Amino acid sequence: MDVKTLFLSNIMVAAFLTAAMLYYMFIQKTYKGFGWWTASTGFACISYLIMLLRIFFEGPLADIITIIIANTCIASVLIVRLQGVKKFFGKKSISGAYLFIPAFMLLVFYYFYSLLSG
Repeated sequence: MDVKTLFLSNIMVAAFLTAAMLYYMFIQKTYKGFGWWTASTGFACISYLIMLLRIFFEGPLADIITIIIANTCIASVLIVRLQGVKKFFGKKSISGAYLFIPAFMLLVFYYFYSLLSG
């Protein structure tokens, strides 16, 4: 299986799962935190789609965009899922410190990019 097929299948699965979760959320009474889980799945689908652009476009801009998405959006997806899990178990919302993780990843990317670009 080549990389394009793998990414497209991930996008289709994430999009179908998001649609199914949205349908279930609006039609049925769902558990607490289910909306957060649905949002994280949709966000993951968008992240996969943006990373797929790297396969179709060449050049340094495509590399930069892919690295930014991989370092910030994937961390954001996991944080949103953690919020959903905490809501499901009836716990308080996640700490605001978790929101600094994607920002920190973006700063690390900027630092290494500025080192590489000279």
